[in-house]
Amino acid sequence: MDNNEDDPLLQLALALSMQGQESEGGSGAVTEPHQAAMDVDDPDLLKALEMSMREDFAQGSTPPQTGGSSETIDKSPKEEEPVPTISAQEMASTLSEVWGRTQSQSSAGASNVGVSEQAVSEAVQALRRGKTNSTPPDETPRPATKPRVAESHFWVDNGMDWLLPAPAIEQGDFEKHRADILSALQKIAGEQVDVRSPISVEAAASSACRIAYGRKLTGRIQKLSNMQGQCANLMGNSSGSVKLFLASFERQLGKKALELLKKDEDDIFFEGGQVKAEIQAGLANGSISFSFLDAVVAAWETPADKEACEEIVQAAFKTVKYDFKENSSLGPHLYRLDQLTRSKYLLHALTSILLREVKQLESQKLSSSERFEELSIMRPLLSVSTIVEAKGFAGKVNSPVEEIFVSLRGYPSSRGEVESNQSYMRKMLDDAHSAAHEIMMRVVKCKHPRGPQIGREAVLTWLSAVATMAETRTKGGERQSLLKSGGTSSDAYTLGALSVALRFCRPFLKGEEKFLQRLDARFYENEKHRFGGKIRDRALAGQNNASTSQKGEKWFSPDRDVSEAPHFVAECFFLAQRLIRVALLPAVHRYSNMYEALLKRNKRPKDGPRKPSLDEFLLQDSSTTQLLDPVFAGDAVKFVALQALWLHRLISKGNMNAFKVIPESVVRDLGSWMIFVIQQGSALLLGDINVSLFVECLVELIENKDVVKSPLVWSKVVELLLTMLSPQLHSRNAKLGQTATRPGEAALVAAVLGTGAAQERLVPALMRLYSEADHVVGLDVDRDAFDKFHMRNCIDLILEELWKDDVCRASLTNVAQKELENVDEGGVFAQYIGSVLNDLMYLLKDCFDRLADIHNIEESMANEAEWAKLSAVDRKTKTDFYEGQQHTCRGFMRLSVTTLRLLNLLSADKAVCRAFLKQPLSGRAAYGVLQFLELLVGPGCTKLTVKNPEQYNYHPQKLLAGVCEFMLQLGRNPEFQVVLAEEQDFDAIGFKILTQTNEQLVSNHQYQLSTALDALMLGIKSIKEKRASSRMQVDDSSISALQSRHVFPDSEPADLDTKYVDQLRPLAVSDFDASAPNAYNSAYSGFAQESGNMNPKGMKRLGRELRDLHTKALLPIYPASSIIVRHDSDRLDKVRAMITGPEGTPYGYGCFVFDVFFPPDYPNVPPLMSLETTGHGRARFNPNLYADGKVCLSLLGTWHGVAAHEKWDPTRSTLFQILISIQGMIFVEDPYFNEPNVDMMRDTTEGHMASSSYNAELQLNTLRWAMIDQIRHPRKGFEEVTWLHFKLMRHRIIKQCHSWVEQCSKAQVALQQRMGSAVDELHSLLDGL
Repeated sequence: MDNNEDDPLLQLALALSMQGQESEGGSGAVTEPHQAAMDVDDPDLLKALEMSMREDFAQGSTPPQTGGSSETIDKSPKEEEPVPTISAQEMASTLSEVWGRTQSQSSAGASNVGVSEQAVSEAVQALRRGKTNSTPPDETPRPATKPRVAESHFWVDNGMDWLLPAPAIEQGDFEKHRADILSALQKIAGEQVDVRSPISVEAAASSACRIAYGRKLTGRIQKLSNMQGQCANLMGNSSGSVKLFLASFERQLGKKALELLKKDEDDIFFEGGQVKAEIQAGLANGSISFSFLDAVVAAWETPADKEACEEIVQAAFKTVKYDFKENSSLGPHLYRLDQLTRSKYLLHALTSILLREVKQLESQKLSSSERFEELSIMRPLLSVSTIVEAKGFAGKVNSPVEEIFVSLRGYPSSRGEVESNQSYMRKMLDDAHSAAHEIMMRVVKCKHPRGPQIGREAVLTWLSAVATMAETRTKGGERQSLLKSGGTSSDAYTLGALSVALRFCRPFLKGEEKFLQRLDARFYENEKHRFGGKIRDRALAGQNNASTSQKGEKWFSPDRDVSEAPHFVAECFFLAQRLIRVALLPAVHRYSNMYEALLKRNKRPKDGPRKPSLDEFLLQDSSTTQLLDPVFAGDAVKFVALQALWLHRLISKGNMNAFKVIPESVVRDLGSWMIFVIQQGSALLLGDINVSLFVECLVELIENKDVVKSPLVWSKVVELLLTMLSPQLHSRNAKLGQTATRPGEAALVAAVLGTGAAQERLVPALMRLYSEADHVVGLDVDRDAFDKFHMRNCIDLILEELWKDDVCRASLTNVAQKELENVDEGGVFAQYIGSVLNDLMYLLKDCFDRLADIHNIEESMANEAEWAKLSAVDRKTKTDFYEGQQHTCRGFMRLSVTTLRLLNLLSADKAVCRAFLKQPLSGRAAYGVLQFLELLVGPGCTKLTVKNPEQYNYHPQKLLAGVCEFMLQLGRNPEFQVVLAEEQDFDAIGFKILTQTNEQLVSNHQYQLSTALDALMLGIKSIKEKRASSRMQVDDSSISALQSRHVFPDSEPADLDTKYVDQLRPLAVSDFDASAPNAYNSAYSGFAQESGNMNPKGMKRLGRELRDLHTKALLPIYPASSIIVRHDSDRLDKVRAMITGPEGTPYGYGCFVFDVFFPPDYPNVPPLMSLETTGHGRARFNPNLYADGKVCLSLLGTWHGVAAHEKWDPTRSTLFQILISIQGMIFVEDPYFNEPNVDMMRDTTEGHMASSSYNAELQLNTLRWAMIDQIRHPRKGFEEVTWLHFKLMRHRIIKQCHSWVEQCSKAQVALQQRMGSAVDELHSLLDGL
């Protein structure tokens, strides 16, 4: 009896028994057992007992399972035996027996006899034991009499019971109340109803139904509903046996309804069946109440009954129809669903349906996301949408609301009517999604007999499954979301699910601390079942989350105590976060991709501005109706702001470990969504968030390397910051009297420029990002919309704007000052300026090359006769090439002008300018300005004359002035004059270029620049005259003169090839010390230090690859071309490789060194690779090899891969494969055609000319940086190999160099002379080996 106090049912039984004792007054009168039963049969007591039974359920006293799977969502501890539930009537009968026994004892002479606690306890426990020891039910239908709760109802797969048993009926009691029962029945069904003896509820119900039905086959379900309503009203005014009879009669009415439902079938008039159609119509017009549905569901006993009840719910959802042309089309359907889901039993049925859908998905009965969506019960509500689906898009917009828009008078010009129609369509969207949310919230709140968490679990599990099935929507990323639209969940359905999830989050979107405390980042690790078993996205701090998984069921919570489960707030937050990624952002990307496709198709005419097409308007008006719905978009904006607040809180609390599990997509999606909202002119939606705190979080994310390590995330944050500043930039272009800034945008500008974070910490953070954007772990350019030049241009524009603010400007100056004082050991400013110079050199050189291509094609087109002789295919090929070069040139020239303008802003400040004078920055700047000036005023400048240069933003005079301004601002310092004088291209030709530049400045009336240039030239000339070793003249570069000067004392050995292999093969693979100064890429060394050691699996794989280089994957060692590999014995993830240029190419016999770093997640991600041989950032050796060291290769994810075998495959791709690909696909005979859009020109005159010119420059750079510099400064780990290679191959190298000089055309006099000088120097070095 120790546990009696913890048994609520027993306590209530005792209380009721004492109540009965007091009511008798202790008279000691003899009471027959049936009299006691009548006393205890009081309706109020029965109701109290029934409530007690439900509380018994809620507190974990659950019935045993009734067959099926052993899986359950029961939260009670497994070791406890389930306690069977006792019905109200059963408890009443038990108390009646106990009361009767006590009265019998009293009549026998016992004094003060009452209902003892022990007697009641023993009776209750005996009743429970009797139910526990009952025989388990089988799968056969049970008789209708006295069903046990443990076997009466079940849920598919796990035996969930959620209905109460029917009350027991004592026949004798009914006979005593025959007249009252007959009167009640006549009120319900009519005067003709007769109640025969013995009374039969079944017979009475059959008679009543027969009378009510009449001969009509239709309307029977309505008649049953009417009778149930009358029955319910009479029960409210009845008591005792009459009430019990009416309750049983009501149950029989429910059975009759179930019989009709089970016989109901589809016909030509009623889809789904006539009875179901009548129920739906009755719910819509209010003639059928949810209490009748409760009675129907309460009567079910067999699986067939259960299926019929669930079909009521399914039919109600399936019949939801909407038409945006009718404002009220959705209303009746929503009212019907509202009535239906007021039934607690039907809510339980809906719970079962949701859980079963997930179960079927888990068991792969629903094999695709499309199939899951198609059969989903919530689909009719969630799919209410105006969005244009990308599936099947082929340049034609198929809008679900096209008819509405095109029917508007004057469309698309009638923008007022468009907005009016958008408003009422948005109202329908809000009604549908609000209804879905309300229904799911009812499921969550409904107290399920199986446990209070069942409804919540059903909703969260179902939404998690929706999110998992939508994962395929993210595969295409930003770039290919349109191509990957097939075979995935629709935008409409997933956006509807997101809308519901965001509504669940509304109570905590303001970000109160009490809610933020519940958001634990360990959710990603502890609740992987919500993610379908694993997280597929990398973490912000660089870790790969995809490598771990969780055993057990997908989506379903594990068997654990309720206290161990995450708070509902956390569940909703992380669910909405995930749906943002798989629902919202793919929809935005697809919309953007479709819009871009329409823009490309609707090209700008030659004779005027481009007019948007009807499809463009339809796409924009239809999709933004939903995407920018103030309700939906406002919730999404508040939610991503809440995410930013959460991240800010984690950083402020010092919880950096959280960023090791938070997915990158959280920040990327945050940025993408905010950018979309602002760019679409809806900045007012940001009015409800704390923008200053939001900016503070953005700055924290990019300034802390331990928090975010991916340039993909940096790029998105930077783009968002620029987008927030963009109204300020655009306002300068507004005409007098116009306001370029929209409402709400001024606050964004003020937040970026006015917060302390932006003024003090943003500048150094942006500089660091600029210089570290070259190395992206796990990049896939086919999926990730990452372009380092775009990101850097955004940074340039932001810094240019920040420069105008005094506080921000002081911050930038402080960074440069630290560089001069050597306080900043990281060299942030030096790395930043070096990257800026690299970009400017690359972009301007690329623009000039493309302008030359454009010039050549325009010359060909100008010769109409020759152009007409070309075939149609050739003309189209050249035209396509021409247009492609134009498009790229426009973008690159814009970036070039922005970068040059920023350099001039920085160098104009004396304090900042001093930082430019440190090597290697000053040498790179000197080389760059000389190259640009030579292109602008040198012999080849005529190739830059094109038609309408303004269309490319190409203004030669302004560009020349900008380059001169930069050179002269640096040239005010004597240190830079020395650097210019020592630059190898500042020979007689270089001095002549400066003279021509001065003449151009004078002719353009830029006298101030001309005067400064005169002074600079005098200073350089004075320096050169003081240096005896400097030569202003070059030797004769004719081929005969070179051959006479370049003679070796010995001749080439006959067995050279054999000697070469024999001496270099033993050196093919070895180790080196990567920690030695200048022995390894500094950026990669930083990565290695930050990331720690590689995971054991990756280390084992890499070790096997390196061993295989000796055997299975034997490195090629041949005089024609070789590959040498070095690895650090202490850190296998640090590798160097040297490839000798293949003979017959412009790289012939040169030594090209690559640094390779294997990230911790290798081989799940490809290694990082950088070319070290770049002439200190001067030389770009291939369209795929940049001057900053970047290697573009599909295997590395840095170039587009057409086929799957061209991309990185963790199971088969290796370092050996990468090196062979570079040797065979990059170091080729005509690398000019490696440039995108250029290969089509391979067999044309223009292509041959451009390729020859390109090769000549490569040959000079190969001489300077892959031969001369390698001999003078052999790279760490390759000293012996380099010496042997050049010593053995010197005869062939000189012969090749003579051929290169001879191939230089007469138009390349300057290049020929410089190449001759380089060959002289190379011969001298080779002769000394």
